[in-house]
Amino acid sequence: GRGGVGIVYRVYDPKMDRVLAMKVLQMVHHHHPDVIERFLREARLTARLQHPGIVPVYEIGALSDGRPFFTMQEVRGRNLYAAIRALHDRNPRHRRPLLEAFVRVCETLAFAHANDIVHCDLKPANVMIGRFGQTRLLDWGLAASLEEPTSNLGIRPLYATAGTPGYMAPEQADPTAQITPAADTYALGALLFEILVGQPPVLGADGVSQRVGDGPTLIPTSIRRILERALQIDPSDRHPNAGVFWAEVSAWLAGATRHSQAQSLVDEADNREKLAAELSADAEQHRAASAALIQQLTPWESDSRRQDAWRFEQEAERLDIQAARTRAEGLNALHAALRLWPDLTGATDRLADHYHREHQRAEQRQDMRAAARIAFQLQNYGAERYQDYLQGDGSLDLDTSPPAEVQLHRYVEQERHLTALPERTLGTSPVRNAPLSMGSYLVILSAPGRLITRYPVFLPRQHRWTGIPPGTVDVAAVVLPALDELDATQEAYVPAGWFLAGPPQQMRRYWVDAFVIQRYPITHAQYLVFLNALVDQGQVQEALRWAPRTRSEGQLLYAWSSAHGFRLSEGTPWEMDSPVIMINWSSACAYARWWCNQTGHDWRLPSEWEWEKAGRGVDGRIFPWGDHFEHTRCANAMSHAGRRHPWPIGAFAMDQSPYRVCDLSGGVRDWCVEPLSMELPADGSRIQAGHARLQGGERLRSCRGGSWQYGPARCCLHYRETMSEDYRSFDLGFRLVRSYRADTRRA
Repeated sequence: GRGGVGIVYRVYDPKMDRVLAMKVLQMVHHHHPDVIERFLREARLTARLQHPGIVPVYEIGALSDGRPFFTMQEVRGRNLYAAIRALHDRNPRHRRPLLEAFVRVCETLAFAHANDIVHCDLKPANVMIGRFGQTRLLDWGLAASLEEPTSNLGIRPLYATAGTPGYMAPEQADPTAQITPAADTYALGALLFEILVGQPPVLGADGVSQRVGDGPTLIPTSIRRILERALQIDPSDRHPNAGVFWAEVSAWLAGATRHSQAQSLVDEADNREKLAAELSADAEQHRAASAALIQQLTPWESDSRRQDAWRFEQEAERLDIQAARTRAEGLNALHAALRLWPDLTGATDRLADHYHREHQRAEQRQDMRAAARIAFQLQNYGAERYQDYLQGDGSLDLDTSPPAEVQLHRYVEQERHLTALPERTLGTSPVRNAPLSMGSYLVILSAPGRLITRYPVFLPRQHRWTGIPPGTVDVAAVVLPALDELDATQEAYVPAGWFLAGPPQQMRRYWVDAFVIQRYPITHAQYLVFLNALVDQGQVQEALRWAPRTRSEGQLLYAWSSAHGFRLSEGTPWEMDSPVIMINWSSACAYARWWCNQTGHDWRLPSEWEWEKAGRGVDGRIFPWGDHFEHTRCANAMSHAGRRHPWPIGAFAMDQSPYRVCDLSGGVRDWCVEPLSMELPADGSRIQAGHARLQGGERLRSCRGGSWQYGPARCCLHYRETMSEDYRSFDLGFRLVRSYRADTRRA
């Protein structure tokens, strides 16, 4: 190889049996003492710097023609310039090996600066990278010793500038400037820039910012500050020496290593989540196949006919377990990534998304303890992204017919009881997009000549309550009945709308049209009027057919005589205003038909879902008063001492729903109109009022509600039972409902 001053030969050393590199002064400089001195000085200075990154000098001497030479270790490989070209021809993102080589150059130069030597000609061609990653910094011919007072050590007579344009610090072009280690840190910055961008920096009109900005997509933000400092025009603004620069770049590269490892863990977590989703989907398919097979079998089929269904179910369970384990592995990978790189956005975002999904599931199944625990994790990882979700605010759209004043009350738990406390006035309807915090509310609607209407509202997290029926797009107006359309002391109006029904872990959202329900169960007094009315009409056999009777012997519960009709027997433990009991389903239907004739309204037994909405309101509460059971709040097995017996209606004021319907968790159970369905309707269904109304042919019917003989578990408003139509009990009665259709002439 040939340079400006010397020629480098590959030579053989017979004494040591090795190949060396020998640098010889070119003949053209043989008569220039200053060049000869600089040549020999390079050899002595290089020999003085004994470091793995500097080629060791073995011997110094002169040829027979008098030209000086020195021998060095031969370095095989390619220079940094060729390595940079190859990198950017392939993929500039795969630059880590070159960055590691660059760090070794920084270390070598830091050693030189510690020994008061400045290289002054650092460029890619002077960095050699061996086959096994060994890195050497070559050509110390322009090096300056800080121990010598001259500015550029006699170089000026030979060269106008001392260094290589593109890598040379600006002060090296000034013959009067004092050379310091900051000149090399500039060159280090230029080398790093070229490794990242593919070309050396070019001095821009506005200085460093333009140079570093040449490769915005290839220069990581984390290294930009280091580069900007290294490439400053003023030496005093740069890193003072290669040691300081080396420390910063090493720390950055170590961080880049951790960042790369952390990102790999995020990629692994993504793969785990994808696999878990596939496993869960497979599990659902197996479970659906099992259900389809079971549906084809009768309950009394032999086990041998069920084995295929069992195999599908077992495989579904195995897949679910594997999916859960796979997701846990993904979460572990994300947490490991954050241990390596605490601010890794990809990991925190994925964790936030995971906890967001888990929090939604916990709230859907009403597991508030789990929801609170998961919300803490979501706050940790997604406080900014999920700020609105965590706050949970929603809004209310409400229209009424006619327009009404809208008073908002918020349900607040006080002494384990949900109490509606006044909050604010929303003005006159319609109300559009009124902001509300998540929670349960009671809206009181009032208009002249209209019944004051209670309209519960439940806002889950970030929910907009619109009152839009299924299958439509417009808000349905809440109709306020005229004052004479119902007796508010005995009847309750339940406006049309959505509500939550079902057990706490399986609650679903349904729409029920408006209806009117009797606030209390039918009493002995009311039922005696019915029976005696039949007697007065000459229908004695009908009256005897529908009269309450004991279950075992079929004896009349009431006293009967042709002279006095039906009346309570002497010494009975119940009162006239106690609920009628020992009534079968057909008797309740007979009373409903009679009451229709008496009132002109289409009364009937309630559907299960009308009954449940009348008791729970819309927020899915477990009891009419809230979610906590207390024996003193309804007529149940433990609400009183002594002999158990039915209580008069309305005896327990707390047993009252948001619509002011009473005696639902205690007292007596209520017959419902339809046969018991073991399957809940589909989520989002519109349940038709009076479904299966008074149909015959079905021998089993549903009944709802707690009773004076039950404990807490059976006093829940979602509790359901099935009974034969002929069944009678001391704690089974009924109440009636009618669909409400507004009188459009009054609207």
